[in-house]
Amino acid sequence: MLRERTANLLDLMADDESPAPARLRQLFLFTTEQSCAAAPTNVLAAIWRGADRPDERRALIGSPLARR
Repeated sequence: MLRERTANLLDLMADDESPAPARLRQLFLFTTEQSCAAAPTNVLAAIWRGADRPDERRALIGSPLARR
């Protein structure tokens, strides 16, 4: 149920007829409870989908710098 609800919200915001302007769609991020449960120690991980690029998972923060 929650997965379906998340998919519906993402589809609504990503649609060309979306109530959100295209330039602001990157601000709308969605994930499922199952995805959060799979990464309980890092909710900032690449478990999120944005309304601007719904087919691509992304993290809320970028990757850390490479170690030397």
